Amino acid sequence: DVCSSDLVALAVRITFVVVVPAASSVRNLKDLQQLAKGKADALMTGSLGPASLPRVTLEMLRNAAQLGGTFVNYKASPQVLQDVANGSLDVALESLGPATPFLKSGRVRAIAVTTAKRTELAPDIAGLEEQGFGDSESIGSLGILAAAKVPQQVIDVIARETIAALAEPEVRARLLSLGFVPDAGGPDKMRAAIQRERSQYLPIVKSLNLRLD
Repeated sequence: DVCSSDLVALAVRITFVVVVPAASSVRNLKDLQQLAKGKADALMTGSLGPASLPRVTLEMLRNAAQLGGTFVNYKASPQVLQDVANGSLDVALESLGPATPFLKSGRVRAIAVTTAKRTELAPDIAGLEEQGFGDSESIGSLGILAAAKVPQQVIDVIARETIAALAEPEVRARLLSLGFVPDAGGPDKMRAAIQRERSQYLPIVKSLNLRLD
């Protein structure tokens, strides 16, 4: 468990995107459901794994859409996206940042972002709510933690400087270009993000017995 004295600042949110091969007939999540029904166990899905947030997020979506099929764990994002591009995977879930070059080059097609509503990062990609899967929203968080027993005054300074840095237009623009949404806040905001993710993802991790090894 992360104790309160370890928390410093929340920095950014991470948006995930659901992608299919460019040649796929799938244009949205309803289409994906129909494909899954036709392929049954032959449907190939994949993401980073085995206990990563992309894996957990994709499992949430697989359950909600009743996709079934076979899941493939990957060690690196380029491998995931390359296998979608060449048709080895029918569908995959990846962070928007690594997926963007594949999307821009037309090697893969996005059918949804995992935010309930459309994101400023990719306003042309449909969110989950408009496709009937709003309860499956998944947003990752990145922040700063300190070693135990770091003086509170040090934590306060780092938090303050982090929030100030993320408010700089150049920093914000750079993060957005990398697929991150700045969402700065102090220890309380970081704590809330951790608690939200624990309550949302831990049941899935336990039910699937997901482990880092």
